Amino acid sequence: MVIHGLRSFSINDWTPILESLVHIVLILIFSFILLRLSKKFTELVGRYLRSKTDEAEGLKRVETITRVMRYSFSVLVSWVYLSHQYWLQQGLLEWLLVLVHRI
Repeated sequence: MVIHGLRSFSINDWTPILESLVHIVLILIFSFILLRLSKKFTELVGRYLRSKTDEAEGLKRVETITRVMRYSFSVLVSWVYLSHQYWLQQGLLEWLLVLVHRI
């Protein structure tokens, strides 16, 4: 019965659902990429700063700086997620879809 009910839907009925699904997947992929890049960048900066100091107080400052960087990147990724409706209105996600489709 359920399968028969699904067959009665046309592709036009599924289009909004599929578009929403693609948007969600793109946001998740973009967020994942941003978080990975921010982690690599934070580790790189932390290693560099640790190599420049030998004292315990300096190492504490380095840890504080890297923690602030991690939190800042998390806020940035959250902002990207929360502002995706604006991106939809501006057509940026459609542009990304075309770009991904070409690849």
